[in-house]
Amino acid sequence: MVDLCARHGIYTVIDLHSLPGYQNQQWHSDNPTHLALFWDHPHFQDRVVRLWEVIADRYKDNPWVAGYNPINEPADDSGQVLPAYYQRLAGAIRAVDPHHILFLDGNSYSTEFDLFDEPIENAVYTCHDYARAGFARGGGYPGETDGVRIDKQQVEEAFLRRTAYMRKTNTPVWVGEFGRLHRRPGPRRTVRHAPRRPAGDLPATRGELVPVDDKDVGLQGMVHIAPDSAYQRHFAEFMAKKHRLGAEAWGSPNGTIRDLAAPPSNTSSRASSPTSPPARSAPASGSTSSCATSCSARPWSKSTPNFPRPRRRRRTGPGRLLLP
Repeated sequence: MVDLCARHGIYTVIDLHSLPGYQNQQWHSDNPTHLALFWDHPHFQDRVVRLWEVIADRYKDNPWVAGYNPINEPADDSGQVLPAYYQRLAGAIRAVDPHHILFLDGNSYSTEFDLFDEPIENAVYTCHDYARAGFARGGGYPGETDGVRIDKQQVEEAFLRRTAYMRKTNTPVWVGEFGRLHRRPGPRRTVRHAPRRPAGDLPATRGELVPVDDKDVGLQGMVHIAPDSAYQRHFAEFMAKKHRLGAEAWGSPNGTIRDLAAPPSNTSSRASSPTSPPARSAPASGSTSSCATSCSARPWSKSTPNFPRPRRRRRTGPGRLLLP
């Protein structure tokens, strides 16, 4: 792929989209558990360091590689592990390849950057800037989604909030992902939110935006599959069931039984009490660890309030984890 793009004069950014142990709680990190175990286990972290040493060694002299995106959409529940781990990754990659740019996603699905101090040299901090109206359950634009009015002012405020760190540190503003979803498949499909927001609604701010319209064929992609194709016929029953159940927060409508299909902890908490759980205490000052530490609760998903943020596991002894 790198060579193919180079033949057409296109630079590539090499992205590690799914990490061992799952760097976030969602399906796009190949996570079947909704638990981001990567941040709890040093052996997962060690594997990724070694993997990037090998990748950097392979592409260190390739001028058509613009840089490396070491972790896609991290969701470090504690907010304590990611900054130090980026420093470790940068050191390991720089020892092999001192020249290529590092594209570093913010925490909480590349939307939060306030946990970082001074920027890493020759690094671009990249946010992802999808609007709620663009999701399958979203309303129109302008309109209401998840009880929030989504319009020009709201999307600009979200963009400015997610890029505040870049402006503060005078580093490039790079939107690593944004995109659109479609109401229905096929050549006559309507655009639910295109392209991410109307052109006139793009904030008047220096920066680069990278549309992610090459994935989710038939939903977010710029191409579609013929309805009578063998692929569509093969998966038609499964896809209809998935949408009927609202099984996928990204691309499925709410479905008819999403509340019943949600994790039991979510259903029982709504039934028993509307109050929020107490915030967890922050780690002691000066403490460091390669494993995650507790912190106050924060939203973990970029896309859906229907699934609860996973509860942290508690340690009962060295190397032993128990689910609460």
